[in-house]
Amino acid sequence: MIGDHPEYDIAGGAAAGLRTVWLRRGRPWPESLPIRPTRTADDCATAILDLL
Repeated sequence: MIGDHPEYDIAGGAAAGLRTVWLRRGRPWPESLPIRPTRTADDCATAILDLL
């Protein structure tokens, strides 16, 4: 799952058992969340390559 919303995209993907890539777009990961993305990326192309 590739997404830019920590709760909807990354937490949702993780709950479904998927590897996740968070598009950070210059933002830090919210440390208050108990989950972490599998990877982080600055753009979609890098995110897709990371998942392959």
